[in-house]
Amino acid sequence: MEWLEKIKAWYEDRFRELRFGRDTGIFLIFLLISTLFWFLNQLSKDTTAQLRYPVHFQNSGEQRVIINDLPAALLLEVRGQGYKLLKYKLKPWKSPLTIDLRTFPLRPEKVGDNRHFYLLSSYMKGYVNDHLGDRMELQRITPDTLHFVFDSLVTRDMPVMADVEVVPARQYILKGPPRVIPDTVTVSGPAMILDTMRYVKTEHQQFTGVEKPFDVRLTLLHPTHVMLSQDEVQLHVEVEQYTEAVFDIPVRAKHVPDTLNLRLFPSRVKVSFKVGLSLYKKLLPELFTATVDYNDLEKGKTNRLKIHLDKQPSGIEAVHLDPEQVEYLIEKKQ
Repeated sequence: MEWLEKIKAWYEDRFRELRFGRDTGIFLIFLLISTLFWFLNQLSKDTTAQLRYPVHFQNSGEQRVIINDLPAALLLEVRGQGYKLLKYKLKPWKSPLTIDLRTFPLRPEKVGDNRHFYLLSSYMKGYVNDHLGDRMELQRITPDTLHFVFDSLVTRDMPVMADVEVVPARQYILKGPPRVIPDTVTVSGPAMILDTMRYVKTEHQQFTGVEKPFDVRLTLLHPTHVMLSQDEVQLHVEVEQYTEAVFDIPVRAKHVPDTLNLRLFPSRVKVSFKVGLSLYKKLLPELFTATVDYNDLEKGKTNRLKIHLDKQPSGIEAVHLDPEQVEYLIEKKQ
């Protein structure tokens, strides 16, 4: 405001001229009193100031959504009584002004363009002025033009991916993978954004030294302009003590031509692993399948073939084969 600058300049001039002496205290008291009266007199007059008014845009349409960033506040040039302007300067609006786009004329940027529109801020002048209060006259809104980019609004169900790391305590193992409840959420947003999404991710969390089951709430993350049916999901984690087990299983050869025999040395392999106590008694050697692939011979000359574990039960960890390779002998069938 101009009168605040005048006060500052007047004070600077007076203190340059001031010579401290016995009458300095009296002079300062009268100076303060006169300044106060001058200040109150200025506040009673009309003046012009710029105010920031927070805004929120809504009702873009039932089947479309705004995908560009809009200003969080409008800069208003307002003329009014100094008392009221100072009040808004010291204590701005807490709640944003809601702009209902259905009540203002949005115009396409180009003829036939159904995605890019603009709105002249002058169309909102009367609406905004009505919310400023008595004896407040809105003279200008900045920016003078608002631009909107729309996209089709779509809704889909997407799986939830828990971004967590669970490290059990010593002698403990996960009793199945961590479970998310619910495992899917409904996602609504612009088609161009949802087309790039395959899942909804949670916040990252790490849990170490886990030795008993637990449940925890996780916040869901999502891109701007995307809405979720809920903001959080529940993560359920179970652990149990484990034991180590070893099975002796046969090694089978696959992709061997019908005219050949492939003999393996050794023909059996030991598979060791960690397994929870609740699953240990349910495991059998038949649940594991170890193989070598004849096609590996054609990839390079070697006197050993790598063993592949083609099948293994879920719920086991730290799986190891001994040996990891076998020697072989190729024989023609008679």
